Amino acid sequence: IIKISPSGKLADTYASDFASEPVFANKYVRNKSATGGNIVYQEDIYFGYRWYETADTMHFFDNLPNGYNSAVIYPFGYGLSYTNFEWKIHKINLPTNSTLDKDSEIEVEVEVKNVGNYPGKDVVELYYRTPYYNGEIEKSSITLGDFAKTSVLNPGEEQIVKLSLSSYDMASYDCYDKNNNKHAGYELDKGEYIIELKDNVHQLKQMENNTFTYKINETINYDKDPVTNNYVINRFTGDDSYADVCLDGSNVGINATYLSRRDFIETFVDKEAKLPTETNKINKARIHKTSANDQEQMPTFNINKDLYLITKKDGSKANSEELLKGKDLKYNDALIDELLKDFSSSKWDDLISQASKDDVCNLVEKSGFGSKEIESIGKTKTLDFDGPSGFNENTQKIAEDKSSWTSYPCECVIGTTWNQSLANELGQSMAYEASVSGINGWYAPGVNLHRSNYNGRNYEYYSEDPLLSGKLASATIKGAKSGGLYCYLKHFALSEEGDNAKGVDTWITEQNFREIYLKPFEICVKNGANAIMTAFNRIGPVWAGSNYDLLTEILRNEWGFKGSVVTDWASGDDIMHTQRGVLAGNDLWLNPMKNNGVPLDQNDPTQMYCAKLALKNNVYTFISTYQYARDYIPENDDYKINIGVISKGETSSWWIPTLISIDVVVFLSTLFYGLYIFVPWDK
Repeated sequence: IIKISPSGKLADTYASDFASEPVFANKYVRNKSATGGNIVYQEDIYFGYRWYETADTMHFFDNLPNGYNSAVIYPFGYGLSYTNFEWKIHKINLPTNSTLDKDSEIEVEVEVKNVGNYPGKDVVELYYRTPYYNGEIEKSSITLGDFAKTSVLNPGEEQIVKLSLSSYDMASYDCYDKNNNKHAGYELDKGEYIIELKDNVHQLKQMENNTFTYKINETINYDKDPVTNNYVINRFTGDDSYADVCLDGSNVGINATYLSRRDFIETFVDKEAKLPTETNKINKARIHKTSANDQEQMPTFNINKDLYLITKKDGSKANSEELLKGKDLKYNDALIDELLKDFSSSKWDDLISQASKDDVCNLVEKSGFGSKEIESIGKTKTLDFDGPSGFNENTQKIAEDKSSWTSYPCECVIGTTWNQSLANELGQSMAYEASVSGINGWYAPGVNLHRSNYNGRNYEYYSEDPLLSGKLASATIKGAKSGGLYCYLKHFALSEEGDNAKGVDTWITEQNFREIYLKPFEICVKNGANAIMTAFNRIGPVWAGSNYDLLTEILRNEWGFKGSVVTDWASGDDIMHTQRGVLAGNDLWLNPMKNNGVPLDQNDPTQMYCAKLALKNNVYTFISTYQYARDYIPENDDYKINIGVISKGETSSWWIPTLISIDVVVFLSTLFYGLYIFVPWDK
C-alpha cells in the first residue's frame, strides 16, 4: 500500500560529464600559490541549466551521439511520481499575443487534477524565454519564472494553483550597454517573449495552451527598482567601479574571456584564470575605506531619555543583571511600535544616544553567537545559533532545554521539495525550538548557489537556481519570524567556492552578479528578511564585509533592507577589518573569542557614528522580529508561539579550548612521529 507518493523535483541539473562544463576549469581555487587566491566566474551566466539549455539551443551538443540527451541525464526540475496529473489553464489575465509594457503582470491559474491511482502532489513549473540578439546582452535561452506545488491530491481530486510573472522579472542587466542604447541597468529588449508550462526545464507539459507568446515593441529601460522605487545603477563596472577596480577584472590585468552566446566554441575556457597584473591597484583597493559616512563632530552618547525596549513587569528600568537573566521582564510595546512606524524618526536617535561608546563598540566587535545586554537602552542578551540543518551545538553550549531539537534535512534536500509551505513550516518549527531553548537568532538559511558540483558546502544551499533558492529561503524566514526567531541569511555574497574562501578574490561580470548570485538575497530582502551574514571572500579585491556599494548602496539603498549585518566567523585578523567594515555597513563581528586586532577608534567621529548605526540596525532586527511574531495571525493549521522575553541559561564557548587541546595533541603527535621516522636514533 502506497501511503506517501514521492513528489520531489530536481533542484539541479544532473549531467553525464561535469568536467565538460564551462565552470569546471574555475570551480574553486585549487592552488593559491598559482592563482594568488583568485577565482573567476568565466562561464558568466551560463552554468547549470542555463548552460545546458542555451548550449542545446545553439547546437553546441550536435556532435554528441544523442545530442542534448548525451550531455544531460536528468534536467533541472525533473521528477517522478507513482501517479499522473493533468493540467489545464483555468484563467490567465493577459491572453497570448498581448503587448507587454513596463508594469505588466502576467497571472496564470492552472487546474491540476490527479488522474492516476494514488494520492500525490505535483509541481507546476513556469519558464520564460526572452529575445536574444547576437553579440548583445547575454541571455539564457530559458529561465525559471515561477512555480507552485499542490497539496496532496487524491485520485480524481483537483486544485487550482496560481503563478505570476512581471515584465521586470524578465529584464536582463546590461552592465556594458551592449545594445548601444546609452543605458546601463535592467532592460527588456524589443521582441518576442514566450511563457511555457513545463514538467521540467527541457520538457513542455502535454496539455492544451502550454505556451503563451507576448511582444514588446520598443526596448524598455528601468532606471528604478519597481518595488522600492530606488535608483539602480552600475556599482562595479567601468568608471563606476567600487574602489576603482572593475569586478570583472578588466582594469587590473586579468583579461578574462567570459563565455558568450555569440560563440560558445570560441569563448569556452578550459583553463584556470591567470593572475591579475595590476597588484598595486589591487592592494590599494584591499585597504579602501569609504568616505560616504564621514563625520566632523563626535555623535552624542550617554544622553538619558528614559527610553527602554524592555522593562521590568512594573514598567521600571531593568538593570544589567536582570536583563542578563531575562526573567520577569516585558517588551515596551508602545515604544517598539512607535520606532517601527518610521525608521528615520528622531525617537530612534533619542534611544540610541542613551548608549555609551563602550556599549556600541562591544556590540560591533564582540557579537559572536549573540550580543550582550545593554542596560542603557533596555536590550536583553541575545543568543544566535548556527545551522542550517537545525541548531548546531558545536558552536555554542547552553543550559536550556534541547530535548526538542531536531536534525532537519539539509537545504539541498529541501530544495528538491519545491514546496514553499513546507519551508515555512520548517521555519516555524525552528522558532518553536528556539523559544524553549532561549535562542533569538539563527545563522541560516543559506542561498549561495550550486555553481559547481565540486563545492563541499552545497548541502547548505538549495539549488543552482536563484528564484527557487530565494522563494524557499523567504518562506523559511517568514516561518521563523512568526515565532520570534530572526534569521541571518547567508553568505552575502559570491561564496560558491565550497571551501571557506577567506582571502579569495572573486571576479565576475556585474550582469552575472546581479541577475544570478545576488538575486536570491534580493528576493528574501523584498519579502521581509531583516538580518544578513556577509561572506569570507572578497568581491573583486574588497572583502564582502567592507564593500560599501554591496552592503549599503545595493542592500539598503536599492533593495530597501532594514536590519543588521553580521560577519561570518571572525578571529580579529586584518582580512575582516573592523574599521573598514563598520564604515561600509557591516554591523557586527561574529567574534566568539572576543579578540580584535583592529578595534574601533573611540576618538574617531565617523567610526562612532557608524557604530551607533550598527546598534540601531541590530535593535531593528530584534524588535521587528518581535513585532512580527506578536502580531502574527496563524493560518489554517499553523500554531502560534507564545512571545515574551526569552530567559537565558549560562553559555560557554566550551569547544574553543577543546579544539585547541586537540590541535596541540595532534601537533605533538605528528612532531613525535616525524622525529621517530626521520631522526637516526641508532648510532
